[in-house]
Amino acid sequence: MTTYNHNEAQAVLARIPEGYTEGPWEWFGNLKARSVYLATKHSGRRFVMQFERWGMQGAAPRFQHVTKHLMYRFERWANKERDYRADIRGIDHPDAILIALAPDLATNLTAAVERVGELEATLEGYSRYGKCECGDEDVCMLTLDRQRAAMDRDENGGRHG
Repeated sequence: MTTYNHNEAQAVLARIPEGYTEGPWEWFGNLKARSVYLATKHSGRRFVMQFERWGMQGAAPRFQHVTKHLMYRFERWANKERDYRADIRGIDHPDAILIALAPDLATNLTAAVERVGELEATLEGYSRYGKCECGDEDVCMLTLDRQRAAMDRDENGGRHG
């Protein structure tokens, strides 16, 4: 089980750039045409990333410009490791950053979901007539009642009852 660390989760969230392409995303392509690309499942498949030939055996990713909505090769956003070298370390396009953050986001989301499950189980364990483990039955029951009311509102589209 992954342990949830709120400070670490906040640090990952702070690294999510503004302007990334809203999801959901999905991989599309054609095996006969030997093409593959990442695009939205909405808005007429807005491209997130595609590839173009680069040299004799390579391929370079292309990303959609945030405002121009045209596809450009990654060099436009590439961070050189050193000014005098061709090595890069990162791509400053919002979608490229989000793709690179995916493992950290998945780890933190998994931990957060597990923690919420633990808290829900703890709250469900309190009985209106039982003894609260924290010693303050009124606070625990109030919290549980508020959560149940919020869940009911969500299920009823924001309406009470």
